[in-house]
Amino acid sequence: MNGNSLHKMKKQNNILPLFLIVGILYTPLIFIGVSNSFNTTLQLYEAPPDWINIARLINGVLALLCIVYVFIFERKILTESPGKLIKKGSDPELVAMLCGAALCEAPACFAFFFFMFGLSVVDVYVYSALSFAAILGWAWRYRRLLIPTPVDAEHKHTTENTLIIPKSSSVNTNTMVRSYTVVLGILGSISFLLLAIKIVLVFYPPEDYLGQKQMIMLIIPLYLFFSLSCWITTILRIKKSPLASLATRATSCILIAWFPFGTAAFFYWIGKIRKREKME
Repeated sequence: MNGNSLHKMKKQNNILPLFLIVGILYTPLIFIGVSNSFNTTLQLYEAPPDWINIARLINGVLALLCIVYVFIFERKILTESPGKLIKKGSDPELVAMLCGAALCEAPACFAFFFFMFGLSVVDVYVYSALSFAAILGWAWRYRRLLIPTPVDAEHKHTTENTLIIPKSSSVNTNTMVRSYTVVLGILGSISFLLLAIKIVLVFYPPEDYLGQKQMIMLIIPLYLFFSLSCWITTILRIKKSPLASLATRATSCILIAWFPFGTAAFFYWIGKIRKREKME
């Protein structure tokens, strides 16, 4: 089995975990959208203030316990019982990554559950944002399982047990793929256009849009962040800056949260662009 076959097999094995993590990552965003829709279109149960305070306390405690237990569970899986999982044909690190991501998602689930019984929609926004950030951080912690390191085709190995080490982990900035630079520039422009539309709605809201003001104020910083990230990365890539590679990786991972445009760009980068810019 040659080095290219090993890399191809590793890449194929990472496709399913990557899709699962993306699905888990989108769940808090779905909670935000659904709760905002319910809050503006349905007449939900109005809970008494005492119940809301109790629900917030319970939600906060459960969220804190989940985040703490993530690391306890990870330690237990990787140090105390990896042998049992290996015997069953499971990868302990993969199990730890997926279960940890699910635990990071729990605070948003609890907030949405309590929202259905009278908790404020703002609590769903806050806990969903925290869950999204926690899942993203957890996925970055296990990024080696999700994004395999491209192997230079010039490298050869002597045996199957020999580690295949690339000559350099740096990217030659002269090999920046122009098509992806154009994609980032277009995404930055689309995000800025959507940002302008949302700002106009804040100052000139239609009558049926007043109930979504909280949602708009949440979306505006996101579109601004997407625009700046895409444009800054585009400029760095055009100028072939040494920071272009780092900015491209960071922006591509950030864009995964922008469905469908950013998500498509992320999979385009990870499936086509990343390997070409690493190996050329």
